[in-house]
Amino acid sequence: MAIASRDRSNHFKDGGVDAEVFLVAKMTIGGEAKVVVPMWLDNLTVREYLQHTWYNLMSFVEQFTIGFLAMRFKEGLGFVHIPKPAGSLISPIVVLPDKAVNPVMQVMSILQKNSTRKESDSTKTTTGT
Repeated sequence: MAIASRDRSNHFKDGGVDAEVFLVAKMTIGGEAKVVVPMWLDNLTVREYLQHTWYNLMSFVEQFTIGFLAMRFKEGLGFVHIPKPAGSLISPIVVLPDKAVNPVMQVMSILQKNSTRKESDSTKTTTGT
């Protein structure tokens, strides 16, 4: 999807994209002044789409890079992927001694289960079930 959007906007393939599609404008709609931003889909702005695309690209590059670097680790080293919020400057990849990899994965599993349980509980509370 990212490559197709690049081709449409940069190379004008498949009909291309007019520059006006990416304009931000202040317009009067229904007697009310509104700022109209470019939309990728009905409920997704171009900015949000590009943020998601950038995050996915950076995640892929990190995972691809660590995959190749891991093959050259000295004996006794491993890595763990610890999810971070989108846009975080902290890498989700942590290189650790082999002995620490399994305990960290177990802790992350417990934290994930607790997080899922809390989300489930809050959903039950808000829906009244």
